[in-house]
Amino acid sequence: MGSRPVVQLSARGCTDDRLWFALFHELGHVLLDKQSKRTFIELKDQQDSSAEETAADDFARDTLIPPEEYRSFVDGRTRFSRQDVSAFARRIGIAQGVVVGRLQHDGHLPMSHLNALKRRIPWQWLEGKSLPGL
Repeated sequence: MGSRPVVQLSARGCTDDRLWFALFHELGHVLLDKQSKRTFIELKDQQDSSAEETAADDFARDTLIPPEEYRSFVDGRTRFSRQDVSAFARRIGIAQGVVVGRLQHDGHLPMSHLNALKRRIPWQWLEGKSLPGL
């Protein structure tokens, strides 16, 4: 095995929010793991609440949307419009879909709301082609 880390993602549920979170989650494992030769394999629908998984989730969450920015955006709000989400995403420089996914995950939006702001990632882009926005 070489000394360089390898991150591999699947095309499952390929919307921009899931893709970016998954990528930063896996990068969190690489950057936060003190034992550089460990292998992490995450399977579909696997629930793992280990310290390593929690740390990788936290890394992805906080890297994609800075905690202070997010707190000030959600603080005191009970509704989030398309315009609110778009303006916030533009201000912090992240895809609108990432903001929608975070709001849904945290229970601020129902899972059925504002999904039109999420961009579908064609699986062909994951076969050695560059991703949009990179």
